[in-house]
Amino acid sequence: MGREILGADHADSYTCLGQLATVIEDMDSSHKVHVETEWCTDSQQPRFKGFFLCLRETVWGFAFRCRHFIALDGWRLGGEFGGVMLTAVGIDANDGIWPVAVYEVEEESNSTWYNFLLKLGEMLRVDNGEGFCFISDGENGVEDALEALMCRAEIRICAQTVYERMKAKFPSNILWQLFWGACRSTNATEFYRHLDEIKVLDERCYEWLMESKWERWALHCMPAWAKCTHVTNKMGKKFFFWMHEYFAQSITRRMEAIVRKTRDLFERSWQLSGIPCAHASKCILNVGREVDDFVDPLLTKDRYLSTYAVMMQLLPEEKCWPSSKFESILPPQNANTPDLTIHKAKNSELCCSKVKQVSVDLLEEGEVSAPTSVYCCSNIHGSSEDYSRSF
Repeated sequence: MGREILGADHADSYTCLGQLATVIEDMDSSHKVHVETEWCTDSQQPRFKGFFLCLRETVWGFAFRCRHFIALDGWRLGGEFGGVMLTAVGIDANDGIWPVAVYEVEEESNSTWYNFLLKLGEMLRVDNGEGFCFISDGENGVEDALEALMCRAEIRICAQTVYERMKAKFPSNILWQLFWGACRSTNATEFYRHLDEIKVLDERCYEWLMESKWERWALHCMPAWAKCTHVTNKMGKKFFFWMHEYFAQSITRRMEAIVRKTRDLFERSWQLSGIPCAHASKCILNVGREVDDFVDPLLTKDRYLSTYAVMMQLLPEEKCWPSSKFESILPPQNANTPDLTIHKAKNSELCCSKVKQVSVDLLEEGEVSAPTSVYCCSNIHGSSEDYSRSF
C-alpha cells in the first residue's frame, strides 16, 4: 500500500493500464489512448511496448487556438523499468506550454518516433505536415521520421543542440557569441555578416556551420506564418519541469498526472497585454490608431481565453475505475538497475547520486532566466476516432 501511495508500485501499475485507458475514453470517446503490447510466449501474457495519450481538448485548442508550432522531445524516465517519454508540446498565446500528446515507450528510436508522429498526425488530421512547424534536436531518429511523415512541414533544429556540437569542436567564446548573433538575426544580411566574421576567425568552423543545415536553425529562415521566434526547444524543457516529479513514479501515476495537470490548465485565467513593444505602441497611438489592431488574431486576448474555454471532464479516482477489457499486462522485460536516475534521453543528463539542484538556464543562448530547482534522489528505488465530435 505504501509503494502504491508513493507511486512506486511499478510492476503492478502495468496491470492497471487497461483500466486507465478505459476510464479516459469513457470520459470522452474522442480522447485517444493506445496501449501497445507484444505477446510473451513464456508467460502467455501480453508485455508492455507503448502507451500513447492524446486528449480531445488539447487537440482542439491546438488546432484552432494556438500557433501551429510543435516542440518534439524525448525524456528518459526513472523507476524500475525505465523507458522514454516522447512528447509533443505546443505554445499558447501567452507562450505557455500546451501539451498535445505523449508516447511512453521502451526506447527512443526511428521506429518509435515514426509511430508517435503517425498517431499525432491522425489526431491533428495532418497527412504531410503542411502548415505545421516542428522543432527538435534532430537526434535518435526524430528528424528522419519528420522527413518521412511530415515532408511538407517546416522542420527546425534546436539551435542549442547545434551550439553544443559546435562548442565541443571549436572552443572559442568569440565564435560562440557570433553563432548566437547569426542564429538570432532576423534578416539574411545580418546573418551572413556574422558568418563572415566567423570565417575570418576560423574557416573550419565556418565550413562546419554551412554544412549544419543552417536554414533549420537560423531565425531569419523561420516562415512568417509560424508567428514564433523560438530557435531552441525551450518548450520541451518547460514540459520536463512541469512533469519531472512524476518521472520516477509508476506509469499509471504518470499518465494519471498528465491528465489531471492538463485539466488544470483549463482553469487558468490570464490578463494579457498587447503584443507590440512599448516603442511601437507609442507610435501607433500617436497616429490615432488602436494597439489591438496591430496584434495578430492568433495572439489576441480573446483567442487566448477561448483556447481554455472547452470544459474537460474530471478523471475518476482509481478505486472508481471499471473492470478492464484488456488482459493483465506484464511490465517491460528489461528492468533498470536499482539506482533511480533521471536522464535526458539524448546528450545532456539530469541525474543525482544524493540530491542535486538542476538549474534551468538557457545560458549561452543569450536568454538567462532565474534558475528553477529540480530535486531527484537515487535512494528511491523503483523497488483515429474524430477528435472533434461536433466542433
